[in-house]
Amino acid sequence: MYPTTLLLSLAITGACLSAQPPVAPTPDLQLAELKKAAFLEGTWKGTGWILLQQGKREDFTQTERVVFKLGGLVLQIDGEGRKATGELIHQAFATMAFDSDGKTCHFRPYNLQGRFIDAACQVPAAGLMQWTLDLPRGQTRYTISLTPNGQWYEVGEFSLDGKEWRKTFEMTLTRDK
Repeated sequence: MYPTTLLLSLAITGACLSAQPPVAPTPDLQLAELKKAAFLEGTWKGTGWILLQQGKREDFTQTERVVFKLGGLVLQIDGEGRKATGELIHQAFATMAFDSDGKTCHFRPYNLQGRFIDAACQVPAAGLMQWTLDLPRGQTRYTISLTPNGQWYEVGEFSLDGKEWRKTFEMTLTRDK
């Protein structure tokens, strides 16, 4: 009778333990890593240029709105660039977040056709952010840095081999107060 009671007791204990919900990871690591990108938060305005597919350079004025969402776990970036005529030339919408381990950064930009890509990103230090995308015929990277005078400076580049880079985009923005 004792072995039956012991087995029944173990079975009930095992069932109770397995029925407990898993312990949810705390977002501390995610919050800490994404906090490095806090320098982007706010509304920014300025100018820039983009090299279009036809090789034509277009100047634009840009506005970027950057806000933290979901308690600081996701960074939302929303930007519009317009020609002097007011015509929309560059539109950016992206989200940025870290995995629960705080090591893997996900940058997801969307385009005007509703498509998105998952790009590798990193925030190696406060005031610096970079995202890269491997393409069938090369690689694109964008680097955003905070200048000593507090401006958002962004450069977009393309490389066929990952060694020689050609600038395809540049803008400088000032925080709107």
